[in-house]
Amino acid sequence: MRWVRTPGLAAGAVLIAGCNLLPRVSAPDNFGGFAPAAAEAARGEAPFTPPTACGGNLSPEQRMYLELVQEMVKQGQNYAALAHLDQLEKKASPAPQNVYLRAEALRGIGQPEPAGKLYRSLLDGCMAGHSLHGLGLLAADAGHWAEAHDYLLRASRERPASADVHNDLGMVLLLTGRRNDARREFLTAAELDRKNPLPVENLIVLLLLEGDPREAKRLAEHRKLTDKDVERLGERARRLAERTNTGGAAASLSSSPLE
Repeated sequence: MRWVRTPGLAAGAVLIAGCNLLPRVSAPDNFGGFAPAAAEAARGEAPFTPPTACGGNLSPEQRMYLELVQEMVKQGQNYAALAHLDQLEKKASPAPQNVYLRAEALRGIGQPEPAGKLYRSLLDGCMAGHSLHGLGLLAADAGHWAEAHDYLLRASRERPASADVHNDLGMVLLLTGRRNDARREFLTAAELDRKNPLPVENLIVLLLLEGDPREAKRLAEHRKLTDKDVERLGERARRLAERTNTGGAAASLSSSPLE
């Protein structure tokens, strides 16, 4: 683990652990493939909508603190993230970014109702695209596939260059049997963020579902996936095939193409 000192933000130093000491609350079984909370910032992407679009600039202190909290959410340290948001909000009224991160942390600890309320409070502002994404993931966790599709499609229109939004929309499409549309979303996500393994892994699962192990193997070799990775993706494909064959999520959306 490592210590990150944040002068003036909190007494002493803030601990960011390399592994979680507390277990994360598991979401309902959605066969993996969705982006983790706060993933974009963890890969070095801009963590938030530009502050000027949110009604004013964040101070350097606020930005540093929020980036730290976002890293905690990404690592699954959601209780710590909530505590630090409480600390930050003692000093200033919460910015939209604070509200969004609180919603992400609440979603991470399995509290969909308060998380959803916070996401919805942001729908008319600068964090609308992020909040639509969060609402889509809440709906997917609950197995409400049509609702998840609607939110994620709207999020993709608000944030058309977000790899995670396209990936997660692709997952909902894949889980509901719309493989051609899912392929397009995964390819878009993979090209938008070449460092992100998730869209490529999801493409491999899709290829296995379509009975094309040769192309799946070629793609896995190109991305230098290990045998263990390939085995894990094969298991995901088998589980998804079983789910689809028994009805499952596939009946929850129409087969019409994406709008």
